[in-house]
Amino acid sequence: MTPNDMEFVKEFLSGNKNAFRFLMERYSGLCKYHIRSGWGLDSETAEDLTQEVFIKVYQNAERLRPDSHFKSWLMTILRNVVLDHLRKAPQKNKAISLEKDLPLAAPETQNIRKLIIGEALAKLPERQKEIVLLFYFWELSSVEIGKVMNLPEGTVRSDLHQARIRIAELLEDADSL
Repeated sequence: MTPNDMEFVKEFLSGNKNAFRFLMERYSGLCKYHIRSGWGLDSETAEDLTQEVFIKVYQNAERLRPDSHFKSWLMTILRNVVLDHLRKAPQKNKAISLEKDLPLAAPETQNIRKLIIGEALAKLPERQKEIVLLFYFWELSSVEIGKVMNLPEGTVRSDLHQARIRIAELLEDADSL
């Protein structure tokens, strides 16, 4: 049986630094991706903010309740770090280029579809885009997303539904070209 994230947190709190390293390796790529795609920040900023997120995780791990979900807690920290960064230095933020930042290993049609989905996400209102990313990339439930974003669960579900409709419309428009 594979240990869950909270078991690694307990191991880390017991003095096992490798347990923290495992959590960092498991989630750092996802954190960087979320910062780049969710907030449109450049790779260097995403790297810096991801390091800041894990410093806060390291410093505050003892505050995590045993009945909590690590990913939700991590996402809350990530969101707060990014929002603090955006408040402090909005002029330094550079938008990413979807064409440059998407991997080219997939077949050409998959790359085109990724670009279209990326463009569709970029056209969503910020809150809907963040909810979509939390739901599909972080695999958080609507309840967990509500806690992270301080929104009622019904609002999260409604925004997710509206975002799906909008993305489907944009994909349908792209397929008809």
